[in-house]
Amino acid sequence: MWEYITRHRSQHAGVTPPEPHERTWAGSVPVGMPEFVSELITDAMRQLMELAIEGTLPAASGTELGIVSLNTARSRIDQALYELVLAGRRSGVSYAQMSQWIGITEDVLARSVEDHHRSMTA
Repeated sequence: MWEYITRHRSQHAGVTPPEPHERTWAGSVPVGMPEFVSELITDAMRQLMELAIEGTLPAASGTELGIVSLNTARSRIDQALYELVLAGRRSGVSYAQMSQWIGITEDVLARSVEDHHRSMTA
């Protein structure tokens, strides 16, 4: 996975100069937010890596653990997505624009993100 990330990053290196920090998504969020989102993704990747181990278990146990791992990974990725969408909103990006990038309808995206935000701040 790390090789894929570094190879993909190097393909885009030098295409354009980086934006000033205050114009990046990381510049418009509280300190620690980029690391928080990265940790969510790292945790999701750990869960996905466990699927290979669970694939060697007996069918019932392996299926149960696989579903739990996959669902946990999905919820971490969803949480990371919602955090990035909230950062986008704070930076003035519309739900309509982000919904096109994600492939989720605008109203579903807005409702999901707002529900997530309420649950995290309650």
